[in-house]
Amino acid sequence: MKRYRTTLLPALFLSCATLCACEKSDSEAIRKGDYLFGTLMSNPDRAESHSELGLDCASLTLRWEEFEPEEGVVNETYVERVRADIEKFRAARMRIILDFGIHYPPYWVTQLDHCRYVNQYGEAYQVTQTSGLNTLNGVFNQTVRDKMAAYVGRFFSRFDPSAFFAIRIGWGYYAELHYPGKSYNGRANCYWGYDPVALGRVPGLLPPGVGVNPVPDWKPGQPSPDHADARRFIEWYLESLTDFQTFQIRTLRKYYDGYINALYADWGVRPGQIEEAVEGDLGGLTFAEKYDQLQKGYDHARFIAAIDDPKVIVFNTCLNATCPYPMTSSIVDEQSADARSWSPIHYVASCAAKHPLGLRVWAENDGNDNYYAMRISFKRMQRYKLMGIMWAFEHNLYTDDPAYAQLYEYAKFIETYSY
Repeated sequence: MKRYRTTLLPALFLSCATLCACEKSDSEAIRKGDYLFGTLMSNPDRAESHSELGLDCASLTLRWEEFEPEEGVVNETYVERVRADIEKFRAARMRIILDFGIHYPPYWVTQLDHCRYVNQYGEAYQVTQTSGLNTLNGVFNQTVRDKMAAYVGRFFSRFDPSAFFAIRIGWGYYAELHYPGKSYNGRANCYWGYDPVALGRVPGLLPPGVGVNPVPDWKPGQPSPDHADARRFIEWYLESLTDFQTFQIRTLRKYYDGYINALYADWGVRPGQIEEAVEGDLGGLTFAEKYDQLQKGYDHARFIAAIDDPKVIVFNTCLNATCPYPMTSSIVDEQSADARSWSPIHYVASCAAKHPLGLRVWAENDGNDNYYAMRISFKRMQRYKLMGIMWAFEHNLYTDDPAYAQLYEYAKFIETYSY
């Protein structure tokens, strides 16, 4: 493996003319009714055949741990491999959707002080055995943010930003915007705002836009007069996560002026559900808590309202969902006047439509899905006027297992909905 200090290596760029000459302009690419289709975990060796079938987008997920195995040391062998993949996608006229792979952090980052989220029981979140779950505390730790930002900068010292049609943000586990889940180490109602930095016990590490936990001695489930402690905590908890989204957008805008896909997962917290949880002192018994929406911080309406950039795309990662996990029976009623009954894509699309900037909406299915989930996805794409679909995951399209939708089915849907 070749390694060079970034301070000694000149920027290596792909030719902008080569990359951009073969793709449509932005305005043409996303004009009304002109859907964009692609896959997650795209294989560059399939790009040409996919393009012939009507797929015009490919995802490129980096691994931070491979790009920068030591701080300030870039793996140039990995850089060349990424460069080769980009060239294959471009040769096939694919628009590339980049994911920085922040959820694959290098070991050296995981050794930073206070780099893990901590729950109210004093337990640090550490899941390193399962790929994609090794998330870092970018909400409350400015040093962690600085390392993320430096990684982005090092990447763009080697690659032309205009090579990428869109860049995915979220930077929690599975790349989405959220805290860890409610279940950890046998606990059933974990909230993640109790690390020493968040509690104000380590000065100088909180990001400028984030305050100290306003009720450091209060724990979810404990009563307080008029539920004031629960109310103050959850407002701070959700606003802090919103600030992390803003940091990501600001970081990318130092280098990149294209589209940003802000990833919003799962069912989402719906109108009135925060108030319900506060009434129960965040004890874990309300709908949004039982189904792990509030502990993860999925206040999508808040996140969307905070966007001040017209090229940020509201991107839902559960296009086909009919109920929150682990529920199995559909609770969707798209005709209801109650937004709590809507599908996730219906809800986030309504939030985007209310935004003063008229934000665009794109989506992917929730992963590892069959033909019927694909059919639901395409119907919702059309109904809610989405930009298109990124199908999760490409490798499933190549199995003969009926549990997964097949490539020919995807191609047929694309043909049907493109005319």
